[in-house]
Parts: sequence; C-alpha cells; structure tokens
Amino acid sequence: MFFFLAKVVGEKQHADDLLNGKLFANRLGYFKQLEDSVGRGDKSEGAIVLASDDAILTLSVTNEDNDKVESITITGEDLAGPLDIRPKWFDHVHVYCMYAGHSGGLKVLSEENIGDLTRQLEVPDQYQELGNHAIIVTDVRGFLARVQKAAEREGYRICGGLVDYYDYASGTPHQGSDLETIFAKRKEFAWQREHRVAIDTGEIGSEPISLEIGTIDDIAFYMPTSEINSSISIHFPEDNH
Repeated sequence: MFFFLAKVVGEKQHADDLLNGKLFANRLGYFKQLEDSVGRGDKSEGAIVLASDDAILTLSVTNEDNDKVESITITGEDLAGPLDIRPKWFDHVHVYCMYAGHSGGLKVLSEENIGDLTRQLEVPDQYQELGNHAIIVTDVRGFLARVQKAAEREGYRICGGLVDYYDYASGTPHQGSDLETIFAKRKEFAWQREHRVAIDTGEIGSEPISLEIGTIDDIAFYMPTSEINSSISIHFPEDNH
C-alpha cells in the first residue's frame, strides 16, 4: 500500500516547478555517467545480469574464408562471474525517480506493529544529502495518472513501478530487453526505496525532457527534507462506542 511519494531536490525552484506541474526527467545514461557520493550515479543502471550458473550465450560468426556461419556457445563454466549485458538503447530512456512511502511486506496493521510501519515509511538519512527540499505527493494514484496522461499526449511510451533490488551474484529479476528491465538496481541502493517512471520518447540523445502534467498543489505540498520523518504520525481512530 502506498501512503505517499516524495521528490527530494537540491534547489527550492525545482520543488516549486514540480508543484506547478513541470516534471523534469533525465535519461538513464545520465545517471550511469554521474559521479557523486550520495547515490544518484549508478554505473550498473539498465544492466541485465545473468548469474554464471544460468548464463548461456551463443555467438554466430561468419567465416571470411568460406562464408560459413559458425556458432560459439559460452556457458557458465566458461565465465569467472555473472554475465553483465547492457542494452545501449536503455541509455536513451528517461526516468523519473521518487522515494516511495509504502507498507512493504506488512499485510495487517495493528497496535503491535504500528512502530514497524512508521519506521518503514521514514525517509532514510541519506536523502538529506540529496537535497534540502521535498515535494510530498499524497494522492499517488492521481499523480501517476496525470504523468501517464501527459506522456501519452506526447506520444511517449511509459511504464512505472517500484524498483527491485538484487544481489549481483544472483542476477537481475528481469532478464528481458524491454522497459521493465530498468526497474532493477543493485542491493546497495536498496535504501532509496525508489518508485520509478520510465518514459521512452523514441528519440536518441542525451538531453532531458520536461513534461507538463498540470499543477499538483491539490494532491501535493512542499516540505523541508529534514521535517519529513518528524511529520509521520500513525494512529488508530478512537472507538466512540
């Protein structure tokens, strides 16, 4: 269950832009090349990782002497570790990332586990390094519907969901070469608890896009990043009977 989404940014103007309906999305390749110490950059973005036990790769090569096509098969026994495949077209896909305040694996809320849910919703301390300003989206479904409508209006392909965090030695949870594959990151980034929207404009390049989704001040509000956790309060309604 989603309770909220949070977008943490470094500049107050960027927070205001989002509240006014201007969604700014970089391409996946941008984050692969980004060098920083706070978790924005990830060289493994978009990688398809096959565990060495499962890896079977067949290469077809044309013999220049006789024009015959010869196949070479590489199995896990030939590899020293997992096989890392990085489709180049993923670099051109735009991604919009937000912190997801959701219930995780908690199925039933009770007085006994209300503390567990509070801790699950709290934004990790690392987010303080990403920026001092945040937009909190309280109507998650409504927000995502507006993003989807704006993307489809422009003729873009779009999909969204929570990011899966995987152990590199075990491989990625998605092995295909479609958009869903980029909803996976290495386990060291699990603290980000990220919800991601992927937007494929069909255009090759490195420039970001700005998507106009309309003002969201009816379903979102501004808050300093440092105040998010102290504002989380969960309680059961009093029984008036």
